[in-house]
Parts: sequence; C-alpha cells; structure tokens
Amino acid sequence: FFCSDVAEERLGLALDRPFEPSGCDFTHNHKADCSSTGGEESDATCPMRIASIKSCSDGANSPSLSGEIYSPNSRCFVTDTPASVCLESYCNSVDSKIDLVVNEEVFQCDYEGQELDLGLGYTVQCPRLAVVCPHLACPASCSGRGVCDYCQEVPQCVCDDPFDDSPGCFGRSSPADAYESDFEDVSVESMRARLAKLAEMTQENEKERREE
Repeated sequence: FFCSDVAEERLGLALDRPFEPSGCDFTHNHKADCSSTGGEESDATCPMRIASIKSCSDGANSPSLSGEIYSPNSRCFVTDTPASVCLESYCNSVDSKIDLVVNEEVFQCDYEGQELDLGLGYTVQCPRLAVVCPHLACPASCSGRGVCDYCQEVPQCVCDDPFDDSPGCFGRSSPADAYESDFEDVSVESMRARLAKLAEMTQENEKERREE
C-alpha cells in the first residue's frame, strides 16, 4: 500500500511497548513499515511497506495490542494506533466478505476502507477484498472493461458496455462465449443429422417391408 511518512507515527509509540511496524505489506500477511528510497524528497512518501517485516502467521511473536493473535489464519490490519495488528480472519464465501474473529466475536468487513470498532480501544481498517480473498472478487477483475462494485451483497462487475451482462465483462465475442456458441451449434446440427438419418432409415425399412 502507498502510505505517508511514519516518522510522526513512531513518535507516538508507547515507551513501555517494543517497536511495532505501523502498517501492512501488500498481501496483508505481514506487518511492515515504510522503506525509504533515499533523498529528502522521498522521505515524505512511502512507495511500499517492505521494511521491518513481521509475519502474522508466526506464533512465536508476542501480541502488542489487545486481541492480537499470531496464527496461520491471521492477517495484518491497519489500526488507528501507531501500530498495526494481526487478527484471525477468514474469507466468507457465502457473503463474499472478510470476517474477523476477535475474542470469539465475529466482525465483518462490508467494504474496503471501512473502520471497525472491535471494542478493544482501537479500530481496524478493512483491506481490499481482491487482495485478501482474491477468489471472492469479481471474475478476471472485470477484464479491464469495467469496475467491481464491492458495495453489492456479492461483488459484481459494472461493465463499461451497458449491453455486456457477462459476469466478468468478457463481452459477447469472448473466446469462452465463442467456444460455447460453436459447441452448441455443433450439438444442434449433429442432432438434426442423426434425426434425419433415422427418418431416412425408417422410410427405407417401411419400403422394404411393403415390397415383401
């Protein structure tokens, strides 16, 4: 993720708590901080969080915030505190959303950027569904011919072409549609040929029977 300089965030860290990364890497599998690209101008921005990597799946790590758990099912979430947090989360295939489990209570992310109050003294920011649960996002990322509407109960593509109602904005001339159409045409023609052949054979049998 792109981010602002973390210098001010670091100043707000509690003195009685070990240093913790302030954000997450792109996959949200790790806590991470900004990596300076060098020069005074770049100090004001953060191209990518790739420094101070801390895996959310490493159970040997110690929790830094209330409710934090390091486990194979944990993901990194940005908070309104100077530190990010690792929480158990799951891809909800029924609702096509991200579920967070904190102290046996389930919180659901309805959209990217949503801030959830976990009742632990801090809020977390919901990440992009396509990053954390790519299999639940819009097919083929709408093929570059539309946008994914994550506000729907089940994310759906809104295609640039108003007449394109395919799930991934494939268009009516997509290879998949062409193959399906060809397959259907061959099947119909084959069936017609078989029926015609059966009718011809029936007529020939009837003719031979009459001659006998």
